[in-house]
Amino acid sequence: MKALLGFFRVYVDLAQKFGGILVTENNSGALVYFGPELMKMTADDNAQIYSQLRQECGKDYMAVSALMNGLDDYHPRTPSHYYVFAVAVSRLCRGGEIVAKLFSHLNIILDKEKLPCYAECTTYSTRTLVRRFGYRDAGAPLIIEGFPELYPIWREPQ
Repeated sequence: MKALLGFFRVYVDLAQKFGGILVTENNSGALVYFGPELMKMTADDNAQIYSQLRQECGKDYMAVSALMNGLDDYHPRTPSHYYVFAVAVSRLCRGGEIVAKLFSHLNIILDKEKLPCYAECTTYSTRTLVRRFGYRDAGAPLIIEGFPELYPIWREPQ
């Protein structure tokens, strides 16, 4: 659990610099996203992140590194876009309006910036849910050895 908390701490800190964090009014849901600036990070920036991950994740670092490198291999480089890194909703609030509120707010940002958005869903049912908010499939499921399939999605600005 400590490694997982450390992992998210690194990326939440990064989102504060290169994107944003949306939180529902009752703290029952959060969405962490990155803006196009993330793709402009230098090799030194990336080395610093991986150093932080090594510190935070300890013995789990190799698995975290494999996941992040795998995601990076699949991540589209163009066109410039936003990236949904994580969505979390408390167990008691799932199936309600929390996801709708988070994605509606994000879509306002995307449409104002006139930029598309990319994400990977951890389950097929999540992929189906998010399609309600203008996302479409962005290719075949992603296969990263040692991890469940991920479902890439994409949304064009409206």
